[in-house]
Amino acid sequence: MKVLGHIYVAIKAFPKRNHQLLAWGAILPEMMFYVKENPFEYRQIHEGGEKIVEFLRTRKPEWIDLGLGIIAHSQKKGADFFDSPKKLRQLGYFQGEDTEFEEKIVEALNLPNIKTAQSRAHNILDLALDLYIGQKYPWVMGELTNALTKIPVLEMANILSECFTKPRNQVEIALQKLKEMINLEDLNTAKGLARLWTRFSEALPEKEINTTKTAEAINLAAKIIQGKQEAFLRSAVERTRRSINRSFPCLKERLF
Repeated sequence: MKVLGHIYVAIKAFPKRNHQLLAWGAILPEMMFYVKENPFEYRQIHEGGEKIVEFLRTRKPEWIDLGLGIIAHSQKKGADFFDSPKKLRQLGYFQGEDTEFEEKIVEALNLPNIKTAQSRAHNILDLALDLYIGQKYPWVMGELTNALTKIPVLEMANILSECFTKPRNQVEIALQKLKEMINLEDLNTAKGLARLWTRFSEALPEKEINTTKTAEAINLAAKIIQGKQEAFLRSAVERTRRSINRSFPCLKERLF
């Protein structure tokens, strides 16, 4: 999952919760990989949603869905569980077998070999899934727009810095950087999503990404996943809801 995919899963899994906080929580873990100024460790901002929920439960309960959104993104209990090669087979991608797609990724992202391309394939498939969601479910874009315009970055920075004992200024800079990287106008086309990935990739080892060829790779990925998107998204939503429900029996009344 990428931006729209994570928001879709979080809100569909918990539709009665605060959609704006869920949306921000669902994209916050992207800081771990794509924001150079990120002050957090993986176990904190990517897999630390439970700690944020517990922190907010007593300190700021009206913000508790921010932590819920982070859990809905996570690898352990959320949508990132579905980025493994085994799970990506549900989208029609079989690692090591689709050489045309993997060669296209090598060329687009300026990677050294097919093996490296295989490690990046899930990102291109995720972007193709975002393309599908953006076109079929425009309400997801609306929820993202509301989240980015209505949830104060400074207040989020205060919460996250206190929860994880990080310098508030560093946290605010990272949040603002992530917000600036997500240009809403880029989320409806393959070319736009390629531009998004170019910005995200600035923190990755590869350099000189070809945006035009990345858009071609996304379009090729869109053909690979054609007809399989709904079942894949349904699996992600159901598994995320089930996993999180099991995690908070003592908070069930408050959260769900």
